[in-house]
Amino acid sequence: MRRVCSAGTCLVLVLLAIGCGSSSPTANPPPPPAAPAAGDPDVDAHTREYVKQIHGCQAAVTLVRAGITESTDLVEVADLATKARDVCDTIRSNLVTINTDHFDDQANEGFYAVDRSKSGLNALLAYLGAVELIEARDKLAEGDQAAKEAIRGINARRPVYGLAPIR
Repeated sequence: MRRVCSAGTCLVLVLLAIGCGSSSPTANPPPPPAAPAAGDPDVDAHTREYVKQIHGCQAAVTLVRAGITESTDLVEVADLATKARDVCDTIRSNLVTINTDHFDDQANEGFYAVDRSKSGLNALLAYLGAVELIEARDKLAEGDQAAKEAIRGINARRPVYGLAPIR
């Protein structure tokens, strides 16, 4: 299959469609207890949100796995893993805010899955030695951007004193 987006763009697309993803390959869960005839709208909303969040982390990890097999650029893989780790960390924080009444045990298992994924991404970054690499790249980019803004600001002030902009 041909890739139609860069790893970072794919991650953004995953975040926009966070409800998309695959189910985890675990044993079949026990059947749910019988629901009221119309279904409980609160439990429906909470379980749907919980599953959507888990799928978001799974999708981010899937992109990292694909990036590992498709890319020979260490920086690209490290960048993707860093973004995916941050996504899973945010999702992990979101999960603790969701009401898990009536599915506590299953929610605990889902939280554990997201936590393990985040830990796995941290382990990958440590293996690559990439945390410092990504931080250095980002700081260099920030420095370059700040220099451009400073020069633009200086050149904007020069005409006040009858001076031409510096090229």
